[in-house]
Amino acid sequence: MQKLHRPILTLYPERLDITSAWIGHIPFAYWVIDAVKPTSLVELGTHGGVSYCAFCQAIKHLKLPTTAHAIDTWEGDSHTGDYPSDTYVELKAYHDERYSSFSDLVRTTFDNAAQKFADGSIDLLHIDGLHTLDAVAHDFETWLPKLNENAVVLFHDINVYERDFGVQEFWRDVSQRYPSFAFEHGHGLGVLAVGKNQSKAIEWLTTLSPDQTRIVRDSFSRWAQPLHTHARQSAEIEGLRSELARIDALRHEAV
Repeated sequence: MQKLHRPILTLYPERLDITSAWIGHIPFAYWVIDAVKPTSLVELGTHGGVSYCAFCQAIKHLKLPTTAHAIDTWEGDSHTGDYPSDTYVELKAYHDERYSSFSDLVRTTFDNAAQKFADGSIDLLHIDGLHTLDAVAHDFETWLPKLNENAVVLFHDINVYERDFGVQEFWRDVSQRYPSFAFEHGHGLGVLAVGKNQSKAIEWLTTLSPDQTRIVRDSFSRWAQPLHTHARQSAEIEGLRSELARIDALRHEAV
């Protein structure tokens, strides 16, 4: 399992949000950036930026010549609900201070953005938009021509079976057409080796035996546990600070 362990896995994430299911996949975000070393990364559906900032943090840490693009309307959809009005503003301020030298936030629809990318120009694509079957299939087919011979595609929420989530159904089909690997924790994350010229690490990941698959899944799930704990504690501390500020404001008002 030599290809599993990489020094970047000791990197601690700078952006955590207890409400994000993507916390569980931050260690793999680091691993896949190191494994693929993409020249172009695109994320479809960024919301608060937990996944995207993890990718960017890894790119910056490894000093890779990657260009990265986060695409979202930052308005929300039928699954996420409407985003708070300050979601984009807060993320942009955080992102631009750290990653603007190689990354940008593109505030538009996925279809509009696709027109700006040349065919064969992307080698790492993360699809995490509207999660109906039709929507995820449309996103994949729309962006497929934009992928190059090294391309890897990530699908979040392949292990969600509520409401009209259809990513799991799409994943069952598409994972039969390409080499793949599936994580079950954190609502599930599918890794699809679309390009014909994959890195040795991705070839290894997508050809594991059942026993090796179990070890890899358990390892990444275990590595994510301290991040969940830290995010929960940070949220609790922030909640206490807000409550103390509210009490202090009431006290001053009473005086």
